[in-house]
Amino acid sequence: MDDDDEDDEDEEDEADYCSDASSDMEAAAFDVEDEEMLSLRVAKEEDAKELARETEMKKQKLERKNRLDQLVAANAAKKKRF
Repeated sequence: MDDDDEDDEDEEDEADYCSDASSDMEAAAFDVEDEEMLSLRVAKEEDAKELARETEMKKQKLERKNRLDQLVAANAAKKKRF
């Protein structure tokens, strides 16, 4: 392949790049806004799920602590009797 053939291919590639088909790649302002709104909604849903998960984990930890405290208190009461 000589330099002329390469130049022709480069020109064709550039022509394809500037074609009307490439205009489909451009986003209108409302498209960007819609995407931002969708991203915000998804982020809020993820945050809510994570907060619910953290709240549940804290609840379970508190329940385990309370059960342990009850066992310790019951064990201490048994020791006092003997």
